[in-house]
Amino acid sequence: MEAVLEKRQSVSRDQADALASEPSIKECTILAARRYLEKRGFAVKQKWESDTQLGFVVEDEDVLAFVHVVSNGLDKKGFPAETIMSREEFEEAAISWLTTYGQEYVNVPVRFDELTLKVLCEDRALVRHHINALGACE
Repeated sequence: MEAVLEKRQSVSRDQADALASEPSIKECTILAARRYLEKRGFAVKQKWESDTQLGFVVEDEDVLAFVHVVSNGLDKKGFPAETIMSREEFEEAAISWLTTYGQEYVNVPVRFDELTLKVLCEDRALVRHHINALGACE
């Protein structure tokens, strides 16, 4: 009986180690978003993160874009609900980043994008990219 119990415990430890080595949904989201942005020709300058928000600062030709990234994880169906950051939240992120890292950006237009991901697995995701998310359609 001891041998069986010991074997079950070692399997559980192995499973725990395997789970610990798998990337989290947050890591998969970050990786998928970065790959998408780079593949589309954006020059990724830096990832930014707060307690509740995640995104990237990218150059898109002559525009500096702050890209808010949203994902609802692996277990949920469909894309996450539209969760566009407020203008104030986007502006706060831009001011913070530009104050700390953006001394080289003078007279550069700034844009705010929303990147929504449905992560399918570790290396695949469906992406919805709303460029200029705060812009008005006329």
